[in-house]
Amino acid sequence: GFRPAEQAEGSNAVNVSTKGQAKIGKTLMWGSFAFRNIFDKNLLYNNILYEVEQDVPYYTMDTNKSRWNRQEYDMSAAMASPVFWERFSIGIDLRYLNRVGAKQKDPRVETNSMTLEIRPSATIRISDNHILGLNGEFAMGKELANPGNAAPVNHNIYILRGLGEGVGAVVGGNLGIQEFTYDYIQYGVGAQYNFSTQGLDALLDVYVKNRTLDVEQSMTMPKNMGKVKRSILGASFLALWGE
Repeated sequence: GFRPAEQAEGSNAVNVSTKGQAKIGKTLMWGSFAFRNIFDKNLLYNNILYEVEQDVPYYTMDTNKSRWNRQEYDMSAAMASPVFWERFSIGIDLRYLNRVGAKQKDPRVETNSMTLEIRPSATIRISDNHILGLNGEFAMGKELANPGNAAPVNHNIYILRGLGEGVGAVVGGNLGIQEFTYDYIQYGVGAQYNFSTQGLDALLDVYVKNRTLDVEQSMTMPKNMGKVKRSILGASFLALWGE
């Protein structure tokens, strides 16, 4: 039971994945594809989102345990150029993730989410011992969740407002909640410095990322339900020495 309350008590999955690499001339290329069919059981406190993130408090919940069925299509590709003039190289990393989830008990939901990520990079060798790198990141995503009922009976839910607050609402009928949309954009940059000599190889990585998520209800008459802004500043240091 040591888990977030809105995660399933148990899960089974069928996964199929493949990946490969190729060298065309002096250009290196990688690619992968994965399909996941996930069956969750006894999931509670979430009836709108494919996955509840810890810093996204704007979603809806009910108090009925339910199964969830999920499918994921995960594709990625990457490329690294040759090393030009023995000093300079560029690369790019792409990922597309499509996910579909469905709550199996009223009040139920079918939710579709899409994520696209792009990460370009460049590296330059200043000397035999010093290398500088620079990378960027851009990501965008959208999730559309349609709540409803299989039986002609309305169900009470709660619309969360964050900080432990919420308001009562209904799924079904003329006054029931409409579809929820979650749109986010993320961008960031990073810089790297590598120093290598006999017996020592060290890498310093510094990066900053910003993300904005907008939550709305109803696509025909949009109503703002909340906004989340995230800023991350991070760094890492790796070193190998000795034999």
